[in-house]
Amino acid sequence: MKKVLIFAVVALFTAGIFATSCDEDNPVSCAQKLVKVSEAASAYSSNPSYANCIAYENALQDYINCDGIAQADKTAYQTTLDALDCQP
Repeated sequence: MKKVLIFAVVALFTAGIFATSCDEDNPVSCAQKLVKVSEAASAYSSNPSYANCIAYENALQDYINCDGIAQADKTAYQTTLDALDCQP
């Protein structure tokens, strides 16, 4: 299941780089948040610890809250977030 989640995020990340339209006042912000999602997903994939799960969860939520991303992207990332089960 974790590998499916990671694959989904990597696929979304790749698509998001080309399709994400960020807020014009701060165009780097959404892109930076998407990079953080990718980094957190990679860390969690390499070491599925509770701390890495929480970091991944936080990165996903931060990106979902970013103004200017398409609703379809928000929905896809929310599905990934909802599937995470961070337990100590």
